[in-house]
Amino acid sequence: MINQHQIQSGVKVLVGPPGSFAWLRVQGPLTHEKLGGLTPVKGGVDAEGHPVYSARGFCGASDQRVVGGQVKLGSEGTVFNYNILVYKSPLYHFHNASGEYSTKNIWSAVKFGSINSSIISISPTAVEPPSIALAFTEIDMQHNSSDNHNVRAKAYVDSITTRDFRVHIDTWSSTILYNGGVSWLKIATGDPDFRSGVFKCTSETSAWIDFDWRFNYQPAVFVGISAFDIGAARVNSWQLKVYASDITPTGFCMNIDQPGGANQFAGCSVTWVAYAMNKPGVAGGTFGGNELTSSKYTGRTYFPRWFKNPPAVFLGISAFDIPKDNNIRLVVEKWVQGKEYMDWEIRTYAGSKLQAVRVNYLALDLNPYTAEELRGLR
Repeated sequence: MINQHQIQSGVKVLVGPPGSFAWLRVQGPLTHEKLGGLTPVKGGVDAEGHPVYSARGFCGASDQRVVGGQVKLGSEGTVFNYNILVYKSPLYHFHNASGEYSTKNIWSAVKFGSINSSIISISPTAVEPPSIALAFTEIDMQHNSSDNHNVRAKAYVDSITTRDFRVHIDTWSSTILYNGGVSWLKIATGDPDFRSGVFKCTSETSAWIDFDWRFNYQPAVFVGISAFDIGAARVNSWQLKVYASDITPTGFCMNIDQPGGANQFAGCSVTWVAYAMNKPGVAGGTFGGNELTSSKYTGRTYFPRWFKNPPAVFLGISAFDIPKDNNIRLVVEKWVQGKEYMDWEIRTYAGSKLQAVRVNYLALDLNPYTAEELRGLR
């Protein structure tokens, strides 16, 4: 049982068994719907006798402080994003999920500037519209080496509701995109241990990205390419590399490189997901290689932490170096083999070649060990 004990100067201290309460992320005014059936921890009453609930918010880049406070139903704090303290129960489950979408077009029917989309259902229905992250895992694109046309593709989501969302894989102008594929990750709005976004640029750059929250511990950051527009004139291959560096609890540096110095770089978009490294049931990493000489590469990656169940795995291409002599054909697939590892494959086909490919992954156990269960395993 949890109790609030009032001590000196009217301060209240919440005491109880470990794991009896937790933080719930909220955006905007607090409502019963956003609580999803959870009970918030009462912190007192306001001047009119209405209950107020314990909350905390991040002040932002100026002073980078997490401050405590109180909020009542129908209102919000001094920041748009904040955490509400709730009593832990079986309802405290965020139903994060991952999946794939591929276009499956008949190549002979595809025209210049093709657009593709599909509606993906959310099950169970979300309490609030979730965040959706996605990144490329498949590209099949025409190129004529005698011209200087850019290679272009973009993947994005819109029309996000509590029941479904729409995934797009498009190209434009003179580019022919025969097929494309993405991996997607659904992040529950209430999960306090994830932040995500999309960084867009029109040139090589290194740029600082601030989180809208300060992590309690050192986070890790997944990055994956979700759009690109690259010319290959005067160079022998299309090249792009994205990575995160200088990661802190409040932000990180996003880096966009073209290692070979290709000209006519019109830009790219990069999906990023920051997550608490100490969160049970979450782990990330990378696979792939440089100086590739074969049309197919396979490997096995062991997950760097214990999972209670076979995890869902979100993938994203983070670097490629593809000769421009033939069409761009790149496919990344994975097969989760139980709780300990996954097998993966990077391949091309029909005479196309690969020189370098790197892929990032984020693995999530959707029903992970609790902290107490993990202590028992050790």
